[in-house]
Amino acid sequence: MMIDHLGYDELGAHLLNAIEQTLESGIKTPDLGGRSTTFEVIDEVLNNIER
Repeated sequence: MMIDHLGYDELGAHLLNAIEQTLESGIKTPDLGGRSTTFEVIDEVLNNIER
C-alpha cells in the first residue's frame, strides 16, 4: 500500500488488517460480490481501525 512506501509500515499493517476484517465479515461492495455501498464499507473499516 502507498502508506507503506511513505514509511508508515505499522499504520499500513493496521489499515490492511481493518480492511481484511471488513471483507471477512461480508461487508463488500457489489464489484466484490457484496451488497454494501462504498460508504458502508468505509464506515466498517473505520470501526475496525478504532477497535
